[in-house]
Amino acid sequence: MSVRENIAEYYRQRLGALAVGDRLTSVAETCQQFETSTATAVYGLRPLVDEGLVRSEQGPNGGYFVAKYPSESQADLLTRLADLLDETARIVRRLSSVDGNPA
Repeated sequence: MSVRENIAEYYRQRLGALAVGDRLTSVAETCQQFETSTATAVYGLRPLVDEGLVRSEQGPNGGYFVAKYPSESQADLLTRLADLLDETARIVRRLSSVDGNPA
């Protein structure tokens, strides 16, 4: 995994422990932590900005801030819903057979 990917993954994992609006560590601190250049640190944060998880603000009070929590994709949620519906149907059939009533 590249340094940029390591940076993105590091912050992606930390997002759950932060509140929306919290500031991430500075680019300078990220550079020190990952022993890398400013450009690499910024490119490492770019995927999180592109995904809408982090927002970048310019200016004296700027930086990178938590925009939202990571969430499952719609496809993943639909798959989970389908699995839950299948499991529910199995339970109903099993309970109906115990009661002697066909489902």
